[in-house]
Amino acid sequence: NEWPLSWFRAKAQLEQMNEPRISYEAFEGVCRDAGVQGEVSREVLGDFLHDLGIVIHFSDFGLDDNHVLDPKWVTGAVYKIINAESVAAGKGLLRLDALKEVLRPEEGDAYKYRRVDHHYIIKLMKKFELCYELEGGEVLIPQLLAVPQPSFDFPYEGALCFVLHYADFLPPSVMPRFIVKRHQEIKDRLRWRTGVVLKHPQLEATAVVRADNEARRIHIAVTGKERKVYLALIWLSLREINIGFEGLRVSERVPLPDNPAVSVAYETLLDYAEQGLEKIIPENTKKAYSVRELLNAVHPDSQSDGENMLALARDDKEKGRLRKFGKGLNKYFDVEVNLFGVKFDYKTFFDDILSKGE
Repeated sequence: NEWPLSWFRAKAQLEQMNEPRISYEAFEGVCRDAGVQGEVSREVLGDFLHDLGIVIHFSDFGLDDNHVLDPKWVTGAVYKIINAESVAAGKGLLRLDALKEVLRPEEGDAYKYRRVDHHYIIKLMKKFELCYELEGGEVLIPQLLAVPQPSFDFPYEGALCFVLHYADFLPPSVMPRFIVKRHQEIKDRLRWRTGVVLKHPQLEATAVVRADNEARRIHIAVTGKERKVYLALIWLSLREINIGFEGLRVSERVPLPDNPAVSVAYETLLDYAEQGLEKIIPENTKKAYSVRELLNAVHPDSQSDGENMLALARDDKEKGRLRKFGKGLNKYFDVEVNLFGVKFDYKTFFDDILSKGE
């Protein structure tokens, strides 16, 4: 659709302003002067400008009262924070009261950051899943965590395992963003740059999620009472991150029960089941495995398990851990749908959850 002339006037006026960030009231004033009438029209214009990369504006509480007119103002602040010696020395820990030093103007800086900007910048970093808040006025930036994996006990033998194979490239931001998403479940501060140990009290389940960047793999191991439900939530979180990368090819795979080093693509198992094929001989093996048993290893055991998974997915949405919560999920609430059994599959379920729309 063509833009109204008033929108072009507002866009031109915003591009001529020298301030990198303006208040919502100032944005309203520009719109009024340009002839953009009505709150809805202003909001739609703001969304369009955001999508075009001309401004940065989010409707989240605490972010909705600002419009960033120069996106480089934000990236410049993030760069200074991530590259600060004090933050690196603290393995990603940043005291909020240290921002006045971290963002202190230096010779050659293109931008200045006032103290009134600091809180907004941190909120943006949390929005972009670059950090999360700790107690005591600190935030943690997972991409700066210590590299070595800490020692801990975990019963890998008998654990429910799953693996993601990245065909060409495992973006280094995937694991840090995952840690931010599920930081409220971190067990005993067991977190490192490429992995984390999680515990879900309600599900009575514990998980280890770790990335092997060289092999382009993310390995998931889950144990506990409702480990299948917890695997589904972890899988969904990673799926949401992955679909944000255009062209990223990821194979979601089920390891063989007696040979975990070998795995079968989950989508291949679904195709076999749909075609009525009962057995599969995985690549590099000479043994036939039951398609249904491999699928059952990760699928819910009962309708109540499926409903629990659905409720927790909605809870993840409410708590901000899941953001792409689509309209397609409504059918699971509007009508009674089987959430386990031979016709259930996570591919369709996740596609419904992460479909566009609200």
